[in-house]
Amino acid sequence: MDADAATWVHATGVGSLPNRDPDAAIDHVARFAPVVPFWPQLPARDPREGMIAQAVAPIASLVEPDGRPWRFRLRPGAAGDLEAALDAAEPALVPTHATGFAPFLEALAMGRFTEAELVKGQLAGPATIAACVGPPETWDPARMAALARHVARAAAWQARALAGYGHAVLVVVDEPVATGEPPREILAVLAEIRSAGALAGVHCCGRFPTALLGTGALDAASWDARLAPDLAPLVVAAGVLPMPGVVSTVDPSEPAHATARELVRRFGGHLPARVLVTPTCGLGQATEPLARRAMARVGAVVDHLRRVRASGAAEAR
Repeated sequence: MDADAATWVHATGVGSLPNRDPDAAIDHVARFAPVVPFWPQLPARDPREGMIAQAVAPIASLVEPDGRPWRFRLRPGAAGDLEAALDAAEPALVPTHATGFAPFLEALAMGRFTEAELVKGQLAGPATIAACVGPPETWDPARMAALARHVARAAAWQARALAGYGHAVLVVVDEPVATGEPPREILAVLAEIRSAGALAGVHCCGRFPTALLGTGALDAASWDARLAPDLAPLVVAAGVLPMPGVVSTVDPSEPAHATARELVRRFGGHLPARVLVTPTCGLGQATEPLARRAMARVGAVVDHLRRVRASGAAEAR
């Protein structure tokens, strides 16, 4: 990453985009997140690209949709095979469930992201997968441990796949249901990401598990800054890269200068050395025009924050 801390304020995405065409999604990423590009998940193209559907694809023979968004259930009689299936499952993304991944790697290989300094991947975490695959009694300690092992391998696979293009890598574990004390399963996934040579992050668009900040296991924290306005100084104090989500995925209409000013206030009046700015959550449920508006607003917030940084640096001199 750029050693010039005075300018390291950039935009990136949480993960999902509304595009149906993977190449158009890559164009979107190149336009709005050139320094920290992310591979796009495309649930509007195919429901199999939803976060949980992607996660359970390697054990698809054991699960089925239960009729609710993002929810699955075990097929009758499958519980006895679940632990072994998770341990045997391939860690690689299933291509039919992640059609934005290969084009993203190709774009990296072709030098499409000439400004890239940090490449971002993402996947659902074990706590969230377990919460979305029922029934709840499925997840006894042995099966939960097997799920964590599989997610850890999948996260490390992403880290290694993204690392082959000369950039630092950040893999973010999406855990919107994780609150309170960090489950050991999440810590195991974060440790495996680091073992693969990448930075390890957690995204939570609900109540961020603040106890994670004190574990030393986290390199980046991604959160909805509107829902957790007091988290910013805690993230900075923990030495973790802040990734505040400041632009609504439903109505990105707040003036960028007001959003930037409020974010600086939440950081205690002083912008930290490095910041990544994102929408509050993924944009997969938005329309394409709204997604462009949201990311353009993120970019405008970044511009305002850079001006704040530059004025502060000038005053310091």
